[in-house]
Parts: sequence; structure tokens; C-alpha cells
Amino acid sequence: MSTVLESKHDAVRADDSHVVRLSVNLAPSVAEALKSTAAKQGITITEAIRRAVALWKMVSEATAKNQRIMIVEGTGDKAQYKEIFFL
Repeated sequence: MSTVLESKHDAVRADDSHVVRLSVNLAPSVAEALKSTAAKQGITITEAIRRAVALWKMVSEATAKNQRIMIVEGTGDKAQYKEIFFL
């Protein structure tokens, strides 16, 4: 079974028959943010990591092309745009 986070960019796939086990060290606050965000979404921590990597990849590719990343709040004439800057 494969899991895909779809985007306009290349998808990040996880094939359950070919996985790599990783160990990471996270600050307690980061670990808690990961766990609570995954729980709110009703997904596993593994799936949360997959989605985070897919998003990071998409953002990295966009910024490499000098594209801008925005959050849009509202619609039409009331829309407000917030640009996200990455260091």
C-alpha cells in the first residue's frame, strides 16, 4: 500500500514494503507539537512526518524558483495575504 500527499510537485510516497526506520532527537516541545498536531488530524506520527517532508520539499522547490509562499485569509475583496518567509 502506498500513501501519497498530492501536490502540483512530485509526491512523496511511502511504500509499506520498503521503509527506512529513522531515529530523531527532538526537543520536548517539538515532539509534543508533532504528537498533538497528528492527533488533531487523526493521523499517525509517521503520516505527519510524511506530510511535513512533502510540504518542505514543495516549499524548497518553490523558493528555489523564486516563487512566493502565501497564506490567504478570506475571499474576494476581503482577502488578506500573508507572505511566509523562510530563513
